[in-house]
Amino acid sequence: MQGSFLTEDYRNSAGKHRFASPQMIFLTEQLDQIHGIESKSGDEICVVVVVQAKSEGSDFEKRWATHASYCLSICPKYTRNRVVPLKYSQIGTIFAGTQFDPSRVVASGGYEEFCFGGHAEAEDFFHRYGNKLGESYSQFLDDTQSCCYAFDRLVQFADSDRGLWQKAFGLVVSTGLRAKVYWGLP
Repeated sequence: MQGSFLTEDYRNSAGKHRFASPQMIFLTEQLDQIHGIESKSGDEICVVVVVQAKSEGSDFEKRWATHASYCLSICPKYTRNRVVPLKYSQIGTIFAGTQFDPSRVVASGGYEEFCFGGHAEAEDFFHRYGNKLGESYSQFLDDTQSCCYAFDRLVQFADSDRGLWQKAFGLVVSTGLRAKVYWGLP
């Protein structure tokens, strides 16, 4: 990622773009596979839960994994993303010279997503499972540092939405950028 931010192409295109002012920036790895939402109605909902550990020695990873197993059993469109463990000095180096404020990068925990085909589906889910989810979160989540967001009109592209042209072009561009960063080309 750091290499991508340092390329001339990035600085000339996205580097000049003015993004929304983020409250939190996540560098994560996906731990669970989400299944694409095929609905194109524009009614999709995604609930994002920012997960921060209750305490350092609280068996956080084990308890979060148990919680995730439960979530996957009740919501097929659930995924969780763990923050990539980086030191603050590494975060500063990665985001140096970009429009992103390194102090906004979340350095522990992660986030999880519950995605639904519409408002009614989301509402029904949380009416049915909300109390049990709350009990599960109380085992590992610091409710003073964690939060929840709901987004509507989710745009998530499944592989079936991409044609051969989009897949091939994406592969060529990403390979070119990786090679450019790897060999330090201008």
